[in-house]
Amino acid sequence: MKSEEAEAPEATLADDILEEESETDMMNEDDKASVPDEVMSMTMSPMRHSTLQEIPALTTSLGGSRSKNQAGLGRRYRAVVSEVYSPPRAAQAAAILSDLDIDPGLSLDITTCDEFGTPWDFNKKAMRANARRRFDEQEPELLVGSPMCTAYSAWQRISRVRSPIEYKKKLKEARVHLKFVRELYELQMGRGKLFLHEHPEQAGSWEEACIQKMLGMLGVSTTVLDQCQLGQRSSDGQPLKKPTHWMSNSEDILEHLDRRRSGKGGLCSATSRPHTTCSGKTAKEVAIYPFQLCEAILRGLRQHLDKCDRVKASINVILLEGAKDESHEQECALILALIKCNPGCIYDATIGQMGQMLKRELVALARQEGMEHFRSK
Repeated sequence: MKSEEAEAPEATLADDILEEESETDMMNEDDKASVPDEVMSMTMSPMRHSTLQEIPALTTSLGGSRSKNQAGLGRRYRAVVSEVYSPPRAAQAAAILSDLDIDPGLSLDITTCDEFGTPWDFNKKAMRANARRRFDEQEPELLVGSPMCTAYSAWQRISRVRSPIEYKKKLKEARVHLKFVRELYELQMGRGKLFLHEHPEQAGSWEEACIQKMLGMLGVSTTVLDQCQLGQRSSDGQPLKKPTHWMSNSEDILEHLDRRRSGKGGLCSATSRPHTTCSGKTAKEVAIYPFQLCEAILRGLRQHLDKCDRVKASINVILLEGAKDESHEQECALILALIKCNPGCIYDATIGQMGQMLKRELVALARQEGMEHFRSK
């Protein structure tokens, strides 16, 4: 199905749009800066929050400036996998699959809220701008997008005849969201990062001008996945085929998602059982990615990072309780020597923080401030 309306001019992108912003939609920077840590933790991933709290606490105890270090951490810390138009799916799986060494990032969706308790309603221009800013700050290695697809379903194409005015309204709104994720994907590519876009195989959105433009870009390709091959099941355990179309600038991720049913007689080749119908309540249930699918995405990302030589050997730095006979300067010299050797990741092994991965540059920063503090005494 071809687009029924011309694409909006490039300069306006997704901000042409659905409603006027009220004063309450916007918040000045002073208000945002005054948000307490416990509120900020509501929207941060576990890894990000613990890191942002631990390092400033250490540097402050050594005489450093908490506010300056907090701001520096916000610029230096980078999540690896983030999501838009999605509750935590791949990001949540990243937190579970710690062996992949992939950090969970933001998951912005109407079902999640920002640090002020406001849902991520991308019908609002201010929330789209806020999301852009967040992703600009994080620069995730992979951004997974799955905007709502209702307006592009076969049922909606039928309603085009029954309720043409309502259909055009829904289609206009859907195009705003589609152009918005297209913009985010292009920003990802401009930073040398990855994106992954998902919509049903038969959705009319694949014929929209903004998506066709993405498909024409160098390095962007697609594949189709039958989700039954990666664990998609109904509530009663029956396999659901749910053919899904994926677009990405990562061949490694698409390779892990290139799975089609091969069973005979309509049977699911993964379970040897017949597929159940994907409609009504079942269709809502399977809007959630199964864990196996999220794992496939992350393993594709891990493969990409391996090829880019982003994997290094790890060194565990264990600070033993009671080892008070060793001077602080000797300890600092050890850490700084390890960092200069570029050995890989450094992990905290102190009580209560066991296994927390620390950023090497932040360890260096903390130790440098610590040594300066002790020298000043």
